[in-house]
Amino acid sequence: MKGVILAGGKGTRLYPLTKHVPKPMLSLLGKPVLEYTINLLKEYGVTDIVITLEYLPETVMTYFGNGEKWGVSIQYFIEEEPLGTAGSLSHLAHFLTEPFIVMSGDSITDLNLAEVMDFHSNHHGIMTMVTKEVENPFHYGVVICDGEGQVEKVIEKPKRHEVMSDRINTGIYILEPRALSYIQENHKVDFSLDVIPTLLAANESIFAYYTNPYWVDIGQVSHYKKAHWDVMKRHQSNYVRIEENVTIGEEVILIPPIYIAANTEIQERSVVGPYAVVGPNCRIGSDSTVQYSILLGQNDVQKESHLHSVMMHCGDHTLSTIKKSGEDGSPFTSSDGGKGLSRGEPLFSKGQMIKPLFQITSEFLMRLGQAFSSLYTAGATMYIACDGERDSFHIKELVAHSLQIQGYEIRDLHSLSVPCLQHMVMTTKASFGVHVSTSRHEVKMEYYQGNGELLESSLEWQLEQAFWANDRLYSSNRVGYKEQALFDREGYVDSLVYSFHIPKILSVNAFIVVSCPSYMRDVLLQICRDLRVECIHVAPSINDKEMSEMITKQKAFLGINISSNGDEFVLFDETGRKLTEMEMLSLYVLSECMVKNNEEIPLPVHAPSTFDQVIEHFRCTSLRTKKEKRDIIRARAPIQFQTDALYALCQLLELIAVKNSFLSELLADLPVVHMLQEHIECPWEVQGKVLRKLSEEAFDKELIDGIKIFHDDGSWTLILPDSYAPILTIYSHATNQQIAEQSLSYFIEKIKEYQRV
Repeated sequence: MKGVILAGGKGTRLYPLTKHVPKPMLSLLGKPVLEYTINLLKEYGVTDIVITLEYLPETVMTYFGNGEKWGVSIQYFIEEEPLGTAGSLSHLAHFLTEPFIVMSGDSITDLNLAEVMDFHSNHHGIMTMVTKEVENPFHYGVVICDGEGQVEKVIEKPKRHEVMSDRINTGIYILEPRALSYIQENHKVDFSLDVIPTLLAANESIFAYYTNPYWVDIGQVSHYKKAHWDVMKRHQSNYVRIEENVTIGEEVILIPPIYIAANTEIQERSVVGPYAVVGPNCRIGSDSTVQYSILLGQNDVQKESHLHSVMMHCGDHTLSTIKKSGEDGSPFTSSDGGKGLSRGEPLFSKGQMIKPLFQITSEFLMRLGQAFSSLYTAGATMYIACDGERDSFHIKELVAHSLQIQGYEIRDLHSLSVPCLQHMVMTTKASFGVHVSTSRHEVKMEYYQGNGELLESSLEWQLEQAFWANDRLYSSNRVGYKEQALFDREGYVDSLVYSFHIPKILSVNAFIVVSCPSYMRDVLLQICRDLRVECIHVAPSINDKEMSEMITKQKAFLGINISSNGDEFVLFDETGRKLTEMEMLSLYVLSECMVKNNEEIPLPVHAPSTFDQVIEHFRCTSLRTKKEKRDIIRARAPIQFQTDALYALCQLLELIAVKNSFLSELLADLPVVHMLQEHIECPWEVQGKVLRKLSEEAFDKELIDGIKIFHDDGSWTLILPDSYAPILTIYSHATNQQIAEQSLSYFIEKIKEYQRV
């Protein structure tokens, strides 16, 4: 078997450690990390090796040469442009004519490769991927399998609500040569994002080899540091290794485990260890201590310095001081740019950022604005708006300032709804838009791309990497302008009104009651004037009982309570009854089928199966999407029933007019829905394990969003993780109430059981 080692990583998260050396060549107890992988392959008889390179390739090639010194034959492939984790393989077809193993050059493992090779041979799949369990899978690819170990889905860099398993992709694969035909030449191709989904879509078999060997990816400072301590421990608890030409002064105390590289001087009365790594050409001054720290080389530690949990990159010097870094041994500033944030934690979820108000500091927003320079160049145009809250206005101003100093041109729309902001971004071809809202001591910031869609997950990841990688604040060479922008009210209203059957709506002389923020009032009234709809506008503070009484007293067609952002709403029928979420969704389905005549109708994954039957009855097709706003927008359009309350209002008026029926009459003709919903606590640290076990047990399931398990009688159960709280939401849908209750109870007990195991 031949081997491929991926060693092109730049190591952005490890900067400045990787400023002059590629990540796989970082030293680990006197040897490059890459050398450990080469030795492991050699141990299991893999001696024909290709190493793919991109960043500082000459460093690797000079050190390893043709591999003769290590008893292997090494060839190199240099990427002129980054080709991702798999893109370079398309150029190696002449070399990879038999099953081959792919490993990462920046990880350490003691995996038994012979067992993996046997597993691959026995399962006859096109690919075998090595998986292992971890407590925190956010920086890896989560692997979801069936009960036989066949891979069904891989979710790369999951957010909290996407952690469907506690088993991750280690980046170690065995592939058949024919897998290369699925990799495009001269394109950036990633195993998890491209190759694996393509193979699964082609009904190729991928199997997961589960094992629990030692394995660590050194891509983060804390992991790189941990690798040193782990390798020391694996040798022995009293590990002491001192290379040649080391000078140790009088009364120096060495406490194992320690490693001291060549040409190092440790002066009198210093204490080194426990857990100390001193690289080559270092000097530790007298009366100093170095504990739980790593000096990578050419470091001058002045006398009476005390280093604890510090990592010093090559050439660093200290003054006489006590120096202590964060728990992860990061060489960067310990400030997180926002109180209560853990370094490296996800900032975004589904195109949104929701944080406690106290975390949104000026420094946090400045670093966030700085991170945007990884996506957009200076001079890009950005719209910004907020809801009507005072806190939202102040945070909007800070956000605008943080983007201005990065050179972006800011168009301030003041208080405006989210759909109206989307309209402005799309129609003026701006780069993106930001909407700020606050409630109950929380801040919500939504980021919209130029096409009006919420920020996609790959861009979220890129922003987060840039946010955590930069330890210093800086600005661009120019400060962008900020100007007050006028909202194109006529354009937005026309885009709504002319989407519907205007003559029909005009003919019914509708009367409605609307509760919405005051800043939306002018837009609402213009829509009503254009459609000849009589409207009573009431304050957002109105409660459900008052709204119901107002509707019945005024004999209104309907009542609608619009959220402060303008994208969500609560609906009341002509009797004053508040409708459920599923009833509102059913009206949307009726309108799409009976009035709009759309062939394909997007439905969130938790919608009842009866909706599919209604859609099929009208010879339309349902398209199941994830439950969240970003996915609903992507499935249809930024401005639509499920994401714009004013659009939904117009669509409901059209439905009433065309069908000549009130909402209660339309709902009465629909099949009865038996659906129950329950929330159950499930701590983050066990949620992946619980969901993996549920998935492995399920014979017939769907993995669009969460785990949807289908039962023999036509009922189903959906288990959805939450983005912001350690809970699972269970939806139980059945043909009658009793079956729905039984299914709900069963899965509640299963979830509790798997938490205890």
